[in-house]
Amino acid sequence: MRSFLTDLLAWTELLATFDVACFAAVSESLRRAGIPFRTRTTVFGHGTRRGGTLSALGEKPEYSTQYRILVKKADLSAARNVQRNSRVGD
Repeated sequence: MRSFLTDLLAWTELLATFDVACFAAVSESLRRAGIPFRTRTTVFGHGTRRGGTLSALGEKPEYSTQYRILVKKADLSAARNVQRNSRVGD
């Protein structure tokens, strides 16, 4: 039986971005190529930004969510090739 730690260490980060279009393009390209991947999102935004509180002043909503794509270490080279071919806005 595989341990949780062994499974966790088998994955590595391919992409970390705040650009949802880039995240979607790379995710779709990996799916089409048949490369297994996992996604993680981290929200850095202030919870009361919509309430108009002073503490949210100056916050940029486009940088409030980070999108990450993880691939298996064995698939990293192939995933990088797929990522290069799925560039958005180039």
